[in-house]
Amino acid sequence: MEYSGAISFFFPCKFKDKGVIRRLNKHWNKWRIKREAFIKHNNEPLTDLMDLEIDREWNECMLSLLQSSLGKDYVDSNISPYALRCLKTAYRYRREDNLFSKSVNVVLSCFQLKYEDKKGQQITCDGTLLLNVNADNKVGTFIVTLSLDGLPTDKIIILKHVLYKRLKVSIIEYASSSSYDACCAQGLESRNFGCFRGCTDSSSRLIETAPTIPQYILLKSAGLLSKLECEIDFRARYSLMDVKETFPNNSLFCQEKYIYGLLTADEMYSCVPCKCICNTIKNDISTRNYHSFYLNGQNGLIIYNEDKYKEYLMGKQRFKNDLLSPEGYINGDEVNFGCCIPGVKENYFPEFLKSVELHYLLNLIQTNEIGHREQSFWNLYILFRRIKKLWNVIYELDINKYHINNKMLQSFGVYKTMKEIREEFNMTLGHIIGYIGLIITLLQILL
Repeated sequence: MEYSGAISFFFPCKFKDKGVIRRLNKHWNKWRIKREAFIKHNNEPLTDLMDLEIDREWNECMLSLLQSSLGKDYVDSNISPYALRCLKTAYRYRREDNLFSKSVNVVLSCFQLKYEDKKGQQITCDGTLLLNVNADNKVGTFIVTLSLDGLPTDKIIILKHVLYKRLKVSIIEYASSSSYDACCAQGLESRNFGCFRGCTDSSSRLIETAPTIPQYILLKSAGLLSKLECEIDFRARYSLMDVKETFPNNSLFCQEKYIYGLLTADEMYSCVPCKCICNTIKNDISTRNYHSFYLNGQNGLIIYNEDKYKEYLMGKQRFKNDLLSPEGYINGDEVNFGCCIPGVKENYFPEFLKSVELHYLLNLIQTNEIGHREQSFWNLYILFRRIKKLWNVIYELDINKYHINNKMLQSFGVYKTMKEIREEFNMTLGHIIGYIGLIITLLQILL
């Protein structure tokens, strides 16, 4: 069974809260307060902050300054502060969820990845390396997106293991190109990775010596490493894939078996019992009939049907043409089917990215896998540092709870972990209050 589509792997990290990020948040908060006061003074609805084109442009203008600080060589002024045209279209279309999302992204490189096993079998695919930075929670995410062009199930599973186990690969980097205008221009019939296709002439290729994907990311982000507060999580535990539906002549169990293999990267998917397969893929959280969306842990799989999508798009366009919006309001365009980033079409990409950020923040304060975890019941300084980290995570979830896919967070295990975080926060706060009370009592006795 062969599939065409794309797969993204997410490698989060934490930026320092200083410099451009701190200045952006300071100026953004001032702008927000002034705009709210102006709207209220004119007796206009506060929803204008989400509806008016001018407010969106001001927001994007401020974010462009942060984007340029990540590397001017990677910025396309025509679509700034977004890295790709399809991302710009998607984020502008979802006005309520994304107006206050202070995220910028840049394309760090376009490349060809080649993997060869001990038997000489090869897997070759085009890819790109993006960096997304969220100024709100200071989480940066390196995103490796690979094109799947007619790859069988077994090779896609191997490709996932290449990232999971950090296997040796050969990376050929394309020379930089300003050909992003091809993004989403291929319509329904083609998906040729138009966003990322650079100069493909052999004379313009540069062979990189990095033997693994983590080393390649470090190589391309060398100028940003000094701005990081916490290390990059290279475990490749987060992945989002979308493929075209290509099994019309197979039995239902055969289809489910392949879906299970793609979703879990289980190389022995053919030996998994039916009951286990059904339990894993029973939850299709899609709300449309032209695609299915499966979640398993921190992995997502979207399967599209092009024919059904064409019917859906025609019906939605007829409905949209009858709507009359006031002058100056945001009119978002539809993202074409087959865009270069998995999940962009149905807004899964920003929701999945936000879930990755939250899960990463939880890992930072709960384990020693990424950063050093400080914990003490006697040192007040450590207790204050600990409760600040706990509060930041609680605040991040509470402030964004209406803009995140709850089913994604449930699959990621965020809600279960957040219960433990809240309990620890209350316990730590109780310790701090007790110690402060003890200190005050001692001072009163001594004085």
